[in-house]
Amino acid sequence: MDGRKRLTRAIFIYLFAIAAPALVLLYLGLQSVQRQHKAIRTLAESNRVLANEKVAAELERRGVELAYQCLLEQQPSPPFRLRPPIVRHYFVIENGAVVFPRLLTPLPHEPDGATQAFRDAETLEIREGKIREALTAYQAMYDASTSKPVKALALSRVARCQERLQDRHAAAMAWRTLENAYGDLYDPLHRPYALTARLELNHLDGLYEDLTQDRWDLSAEQFDYYLGRLNRKPPPGNRFDLARELGERFRPAAPLREGEIYSYTLPHDKLYYRGGRGDLVFGFAVDDHWLQQSLLPAVRRGLGLPQMEEPDSTRGLWVYGGVTAAVLAVLLLGILMLVRDVARETQMNRLRAEFVGAASHELKTPITLIRLYAETLLDGKDFPEEERRGFYGIIARESERLGQLVQKVLSFSRIERGETEYSLQEGDLGAVIGQTVEVYRRYLERAGFAVETSMAETLPGFRFDSGAVSQAVVNLLDNAVKYSGESRFVAVRLRRDGGAAVLEVEDRGVGIPAGQREKIFERFYRAPNGGAKGGYGIGLFLVRHIMEAHSGRVEVESEPGRGSCFRLVFPVTA
Repeated sequence: MDGRKRLTRAIFIYLFAIAAPALVLLYLGLQSVQRQHKAIRTLAESNRVLANEKVAAELERRGVELAYQCLLEQQPSPPFRLRPPIVRHYFVIENGAVVFPRLLTPLPHEPDGATQAFRDAETLEIREGKIREALTAYQAMYDASTSKPVKALALSRVARCQERLQDRHAAAMAWRTLENAYGDLYDPLHRPYALTARLELNHLDGLYEDLTQDRWDLSAEQFDYYLGRLNRKPPPGNRFDLARELGERFRPAAPLREGEIYSYTLPHDKLYYRGGRGDLVFGFAVDDHWLQQSLLPAVRRGLGLPQMEEPDSTRGLWVYGGVTAAVLAVLLLGILMLVRDVARETQMNRLRAEFVGAASHELKTPITLIRLYAETLLDGKDFPEEERRGFYGIIARESERLGQLVQKVLSFSRIERGETEYSLQEGDLGAVIGQTVEVYRRYLERAGFAVETSMAETLPGFRFDSGAVSQAVVNLLDNAVKYSGESRFVAVRLRRDGGAAVLEVEDRGVGIPAGQREKIFERFYRAPNGGAKGGYGIGLFLVRHIMEAHSGRVEVESEPGRGSCFRLVFPVTA
């Protein structure tokens, strides 16, 4: 606690003696730079207003020139042949109503040349369900007619009948012919044959782009229908949004003089338009992206103006701000280092308190059991021999467990004080590990575990501390028991791997999430998925300390729900 008070006092001294005066000087300097910046910005703003007026006038002039070239050469009816970059969407208004883009679908119509025989074939197909007879009639009309609209309609009905008859190959051939030969024509419901054919053939590449770029004269209803077939949403600012806004807000100049180009500004669009015969108005909405990215830079270059950027004073402010931030960072770094020490000490005190509580709980359980069964035996009752031996077994097991816990705590305490010494001597590593496993096997089997062992018969010479190695093995076995969950399986394998001996302890328990595999070797850390069997967080810390003292290493492979495999790697003696 005294150390924490000293650190807190040092922080306050640092703040008032060094940081506070530096911050005051930085604030005064920043105020001066801001005043200079404001004066320069006012002058720059005046120059920018004048430049923007020149740019706006030149943009309007260039826009009118492009509009003349586009609107006077383009016929005011779809499909539109010219599509310069300035055009985002064309529009046509007649008698005060927007006729392109269409919001409503025109009424159905039959192509000129459709005969009573065609209507009879539709009756056979739709009302009477005589698909083959209808197919024959449609095919005959397709072969006999010379009218492209009639041939296209008959061929679409042929394809439809072939699909209903499950003749998909013939239907696909008919749809392809319809797309290639009559794709620009429209059916009686005013749907382009090319669109219908591509949807039926599932040829969807580029279809969304064609729909959104005025490729066909569609109504808003049809546009939404086809987008629904493609599972796509209408793009923002599409031509039908423009048509609705034109109907609500657009009021053309009156009277319109022939050959004159006019401009109009909507809330979201810049328009250029001209008049035509009668009350016809033909125009387009400007592509603002092209205007900003292409035309505006070209206009500024033509006027000898720099591209839009921050004035020099702004860059100076950024530089000064960067220097200020660097100085503040240095000042704050000192504070953070002091605060970090306080936080670490606080955290360590909390962990030590948790450790004492967990250790007390772990020690209390075996002591309670030993006392309970000892008192039961001292009562002098005549227990059967088998039951009495069971009591002795529990006392022995819990005594062994208590000894392991005390040994673990004492080892950790020596490490904390820096008093741990290991006596590394040449010996038979396999014999020491095998003996430790056999002693612990009895405890495991009493707890209901199946133990699988595989020990290498010959190993190279090693220098090791037999007591420390035994403790590391016991800690791994104890860890396997704690985190086995519903599983009751432990495997111990000792093998030679090149110039090293490798000990593996494997369980099939709860496993370790990837984010915790490094933390489990830290002091006091307990895995959150261990439930009430989490120990007190020093077992694996001791294992790693022991392996580092032997110039070895500990590794872990684990998968949640499938168990863990801890691996101790002992290097051969040089």
